[in-house]
Amino acid sequence: MGKVGTGQYYCWDCFIEFSVGKGGPHLYKIDPEGTLVAFNPDHEARSDTMAGGPTRIS
Repeated sequence: MGKVGTGQYYCWDCFIEFSVGKGGPHLYKIDPEGTLVAFNPDHEARSDTMAGGPTRIS
């Protein structure tokens, strides 16, 4: 585990960035362009090509 910022962490093994806030943990993948993309492990098995695709975080 690595710390990215205040209350933000990064898993070097699974390449997931996360923070814990109201409502629980917030998980993000980092796409090949370096953009954070909301990650939901329950829906990860679905294809990103389904309606809407991944949600990008600005």
